[in-house]
Amino acid sequence: MNLPFPVRLFLAALASLALASALWVLLYATDLAFEVWQGLRSLPLLVQVAYAAVILALTGGFTWLVWRLLRPRKPSPARPLPLPLNDAALEARIAEAERRGANTGEARTELAVLSERRTGEQVFIALFGEGSSGKSSLIRALLPGCEAVIDARRGTTQTLTRYAWSRPDGTPILLTDLPGLNVTEGGDDSAWREEALRAHAVIYLTDGDLTRDQYLELQHLARFQKPVILALNKIDHYIRDQREALRMRLARRVASLGDIDIVAISAGGMRPVVKVRADGREELASAAVPIEIDALVQSLDRILRRGTTAINASRDSAVWRLAADKLDRADVARREAHVQEIIDDYTRKAVLGAVVAISPGTDLLVQGFLGTGLVRALCQAYDVSPRELDVSRFLKLASDQVRKTLPLVLTVAGNVCKAFPGVGTLAGGLLHAVGYGIIFESLGRAIAATLTEHGALIVSPALRAFEDKITDDLEARARRLVALAQQGKS
Repeated sequence: MNLPFPVRLFLAALASLALASALWVLLYATDLAFEVWQGLRSLPLLVQVAYAAVILALTGGFTWLVWRLLRPRKPSPARPLPLPLNDAALEARIAEAERRGANTGEARTELAVLSERRTGEQVFIALFGEGSSGKSSLIRALLPGCEAVIDARRGTTQTLTRYAWSRPDGTPILLTDLPGLNVTEGGDDSAWREEALRAHAVIYLTDGDLTRDQYLELQHLARFQKPVILALNKIDHYIRDQREALRMRLARRVASLGDIDIVAISAGGMRPVVKVRADGREELASAAVPIEIDALVQSLDRILRRGTTAINASRDSAVWRLAADKLDRADVARREAHVQEIIDDYTRKAVLGAVVAISPGTDLLVQGFLGTGLVRALCQAYDVSPRELDVSRFLKLASDQVRKTLPLVLTVAGNVCKAFPGVGTLAGGLLHAVGYGIIFESLGRAIAATLTEHGALIVSPALRAFEDKITDDLEARARRLVALAQQGKS
């Protein structure tokens, strides 16, 4: 221990004193215990039992009290699990969401499309994958004579195209060729992902090991328990050992994803080759690639043999979950808009209320009803019931934080005020109003972020969020609030 000698001497003396005290307490307690034991031995058995019961009761009560004081706080009660998904349950959820003001159009559209597809006998198979993985060639191999367009450029398919395919057993199939991932204009592939979820099964085409994006796509399909055939295309590029090694690697990667069958195929098409003429000259030519898709057809037949009832039930379940997800997103959007309205409303009240303030302070935040009202309104929007102690503690600690950042806020607000005609350096109450507006806006954003992430008003994360947001984009917010304060003063 690299400490000065006097310090080490003091620590040694302190340790010796602690040891002596512990030994004295131990000996005294032992002596006292023997005296009590000797006294109890001469008393009747009933008295001995009563004495032991009192000791146990006191010890147990003390232990319980300490545990109550030191035990971790119970987490917020878990929200009730959603009801099983079916048409009736979704209709009930849609009606409830509409009552709250959410836009349920997309969820209703999913149920309408599902109802329409139930009336037909077609089996919908989606062909999905990265651009230029050979989807169009595979369609040509499955359906000779169809008009699928093949192009060497990446991502030829840009629109959704369906092909009727009648299997030898008479099963009518609609094969949907989806645009290649990451090649659509604007980069939004959500519409094609949703169409894959509406299908009975998905053929996911790849021409090599899975990229991170491809794995995430398969993971997304697995979340909806969608039957997937992972087709390794262009196997003519690999020798037999390489082909088997790649297939095994794919199997290991998707083993945890559920209902995924891996097949190796060659969809045909043309590939460039170099021909050597008799005179030794080389020329570039094209050669047909042999078609090998039997494994894919057999895998698809295994899915169809599960029966119409089973594959329809799987399809319905996926569409119900898709509709429920859209309903949840609509409800989140509705709540976010409502939360923003609450924040804007209380910010406006804080600004207009502070326009006439004589001197700056934090009364509106700590003692006024606006701070408490903002917290309670936001908690109500998130269906959270905060404890009065948590609300008061949060507002008190937030006010302490405001005192530290208020000079910076007022400085920025003052500089912004100078840029407004007619305001100049005579900010006065206007300056304080802008400061209060920034405080309340930051407070509302911090509470909303905490409630979104934790589902409860937890003081420490809320304070950290408040500290981050109060200095976020100060100048732009000050400009907007100066204009609001000017309106209130006029």
